[in-house]
Formats: sequence, C-alpha cells, structure tokens
Amino acid sequence: MNDSEESLLKEYRELQLRVTRFSAIEQELINTRDRLDHELILYKRLQGFTQRAIQNINLFEFITLLLESIIDIVEVESSFIYIDHSAENAEGELFQEGISLDVIRKAHYRSVFKQLLKRIGAKQAVVLHAEKDGETLPEELQTCICFRIEIPEHGFSCLLAGAITKKNAPLYQEIKNKHNTIFEILCNQTETLYTNRLYGEELQKTKAELQKLSLIATQTGNSVIITNRFGEVEWVNKAFTRTTGYSLEEIAGRKPKDFLRRMPGQADEEKILTEHLSQKKEVELTVVNLNKSGNPYYNRLQITPVYDQAGHLTNFISIQRDITREVLYQKENDSIRNFFEAVLAHAPAEIMVVDSQGKLLFYNRTRETGLWGLESRNSLESTLLQHSEQSPCIERLLEHIREAEKSSGSIQYEELFRSTDGSEKNTMISVQPYTDEKGAENSIYFIVTLVEISEIKKIEKTVIRNNEELRKINSELDNFVYSVSHDLRS
Repeated sequence: MNDSEESLLKEYRELQLRVTRFSAIEQELINTRDRLDHELILYKRLQGFTQRAIQNINLFEFITLLLESIIDIVEVESSFIYIDHSAENAEGELFQEGISLDVIRKAHYRSVFKQLLKRIGAKQAVVLHAEKDGETLPEELQTCICFRIEIPEHGFSCLLAGAITKKNAPLYQEIKNKHNTIFEILCNQTETLYTNRLYGEELQKTKAELQKLSLIATQTGNSVIITNRFGEVEWVNKAFTRTTGYSLEEIAGRKPKDFLRRMPGQADEEKILTEHLSQKKEVELTVVNLNKSGNPYYNRLQITPVYDQAGHLTNFISIQRDITREVLYQKENDSIRNFFEAVLAHAPAEIMVVDSQGKLLFYNRTRETGLWGLESRNSLESTLLQHSEQSPCIERLLEHIREAEKSSGSIQYEELFRSTDGSEKNTMISVQPYTDEKGAENSIYFIVTLVEISEIKKIEKTVIRNNEELRKINSELDNFVYSVSHDLRS
C-alpha cells in the first residue's frame, strides 16, 4: 500500500469517527428535544391546571382538579391531599385519586401523612423510596413525592403527595429532578391559589358584612356620625339630619361640638365627655341638645373610638338616640307614681301586695308607722316568711293567703295587734287574690288591706253596754207597770 492509499484510509477512518460523533450528538439533541417537548407538555398541563383553578369553582371541584393534575403533571399512579387542622383532637381529612382505599386503610394513610407533615419541611419537595423509607411509607407504595403547605392564619397545614405502588412500579418511570421541579411549582401555585381563594371568600364576607352594616347605619332610626381621628365629621345618616336638622353638606369637616349646642346646666356631662374623648375611651351618657331650630331634645349618646390593626386611632363612631319621648313619658309616670304613693302613704288603711311566694312587693307604711313591723316599702326584697317566726300575726296572714289561693276568693278576719307601748289595736284584715293575666303565666298576687277598728270596737262595746242597761231599765219599768196595773185592779 502506497502513501496515497494510506492517506485516504486515514481520512476515511477520521470521517467515520466524525460521522459516529455526529450521530451521537444528533441522538443527544434528539433526546434533549424529546425531553424538552415532554417538559413542555408537563408545563402546558400545569398551565391548564392554573387556568382552570382560577375560575370560579367550588372547593370540591378545586380539590378534584388538583388530584387529577398531580397525576398528570408528575406522571404518577395516584395522588393524595391530606389536610391537618390545628384544632386539638381534630381529625385530618384525606382525599385520594387513582387508588382505592377501604375505611381501615384510609385511616392508616391519614396516620402516615400526619407523621410526614411533622417530618418534612415546607416549600420543598421530598421523594421517599420504599428501600430507604419503608418504615415511613405505607407498605404498598414504592415511591412517594411529598410537599408541605402551611396556612397558619387559617388554622391548618396540608400535604400534597403523588405515589407509585410496588405492583405497578415497572409501568412508570422513575421520579426525576424535572418532576421535583414541576411538582414544587404546582404546589407553590396551589398554595397561592388557595390562599387567594380564602382571602377572596373573606373579602366577599367582609363586603357583604359592610353592606349590611351600611344598610343598618343608613336605615336605622338612631343618628349615626362618623368622624376622622380629629373628631371632624365625615359621614352622617338620614336619621341624624331628621333629628338635628343638619345635613352632611353643611357640617362635613366640622366637629359636632361646634354645631350641636347643649342646654345649660350640664357641666358634669361635659366633663365626662371631654375626659373620655381626650383619653380616646368609649363613653355613653345622656345630654340635652338643641337642634338647628333651637328646640331641645334628650340625646342618649354613645361614642366609640375605632383603631386599625396596628393599634392607631382612625375614626370615632357616634350613635345618638333621641329619647325625648321616653324621658317625658318616664317623668309623667314618675309624677303619677309619686302622687299615688303619697295618697297611699296617707291612706287610713295599711295596704300591701304579696306574690304567691310570699314576697312583699308593695307596702304603704314603714316599720315605725305600720302595725306589721315590716321594713319600709324601699326594702321589698324580704318575704313574709322571714318575719313569720317573730310575728304570729304574719304567720296567720300567710295561712289566710294560702287559704285564699286555694279557694280563689277573698277572706276577711279580725286580728288583735299589740303596740310597742302595750296598747291593743283591733283590726279588720282583708285578703283579696288578684290574677295578672298579662303577666308571666297568669301570675297571682294578693292585696292585703288592714283597717284599724279599735274605735269601732269601743263604740260597739259602749252600744252593747248601753243596750244591757236599757234592757235592765225596760225590765224594771215592765215590773213597775205590772205592779201598778195589779194595784189598780185591786
């Protein structure tokens, strides 16, 4: 072989070597392309999950979608979602797809995942193998990839997992780094989506609650004022305008004390109001204000400071209720009550009202002026039974009250009282049952009236004595007439 042939053979061998290298590189490129295409498919599946998850689906649909996506994206046989609530003695929830579990096995899986939650850290995918982690995994699992999600503000943590059973392990490829990466992305997206979902639900609830509060504040009959932290008016409702005559347009930015005038003589109320507001404390009191026309009205005022989450004062909310009618009605009632109490206090009869339990509800005498020796009508918490051992008269009264309750009729009897000075007083006592049909379960009361009849008894004794003397005189006259008549006949 000459030199030219050797040179050609050498070049041919180098060319073959280059072709072999090129084929290897081409195969690597093909493998890389296939891997990238496969990863692209997985990321498209991940994108599909995200697009569907952000739609307005309920929680059950969201969990079902997540279980299916774990199987599709991580390319495993089955998927699990275990939710562990932070509340004590709360049983965790387990959802699964791709594997069938009876009640006993499901309880076992819950126990296994509960322990895994304590072992693995958050924000990182962990792959467990039966060969190395057999004590940690259920016996039928060959491989399991797990990811822990923490949502402490809502009181629970969550474990997302994808698994391959030993039975079907040959049918699935080994979980690789690409699966770890995309599984971590899926789990992080799930945490974000679920957190946003919870915040969205809370936002909707808060919005609905604010709408309710706004409706209440707008439609309530009480006046509502909202001021900024400096006490300057930001908003008032229609009831405030009706009561005071001031509209929001003419008082916005002003302080209530600058236009809500008060009647003179309220220095104590003014002091209390100033002290509480300066200390940014809640205050509740009644003042007499003047409306825009100068007419007075009684104002039950409640002012509450509002703080933000950082503890900074943001607003004052004042709720004012016009209680003029109630105050005037109460004054009229007090006047009527005082009038009748004065009349009853000077009535010639002693009157008490007792309930069926023997509790003294009303008495128009005092210990000093009454014959019963009871406390004044300002101390009506005692019962007659507490005084019965000290007074036989009260013991007999209780017996007659029970008798009147059984017979449902009035009872009258006489009683002899002995005063502290030793004198005796004859009385006529009347026990009259009374049923309050408007009260609770037709409550029964007893009106006890005591009238002193000592003078009547004296007059009665005098009349009886005079009648006896008249009978004696009549008898003597009869004898005299008979004697005279007999003598005249003789």
